[in-house]
Amino acid sequence: MAQQTGQEITGIHKWPLFGALALVVFSLLLVFGSVISGVEPVGFNNSPTVTERSLLFRDGNNGEVLVFDADSFQALATFEKGEGAFVRISMRGMARQRINRELDLLSPFQLMKTENGNLYILDPLSDHKIRINAFGPVATKSFSQFLERDYSKKGAEG
Repeated sequence: MAQQTGQEITGIHKWPLFGALALVVFSLLLVFGSVISGVEPVGFNNSPTVTERSLLFRDGNNGEVLVFDADSFQALATFEKGEGAFVRISMRGMARQRINRELDLLSPFQLMKTENGNLYILDPLSDHKIRINAFGPVATKSFSQFLERDYSKKGAEG
């Protein structure tokens, strides 16, 4: 058997490597150029807020989640165990953000509906924001009910 030594990659096999290297160099130059020139990052235009409400979320006895209007302290909803899953999960996540940053757990959250129909829950202390519409109509309905002002005749749905 003949022994082959010192073989070099030649011909067409080098071109894909050169192409990948050129792509990496071009990407780095593009990023470096945008940082040097001070180009602002692309973002979404926030639509003006149409309505909003400050909400307090509290844990009750036996695992309930209680929802209150932060201004009037009116009880808006009580979610028993197994009810209000999206509200429960969302607000536990927001509370976890506050715990991790050692922020006040008793401060209210802002529920906002924008002109373009988006619904957001915002933590003013941590600036953490969740776009509720992204999770579908059930999630949107579970939070949009808190924007209604009259709870005297209707209970909250979970």
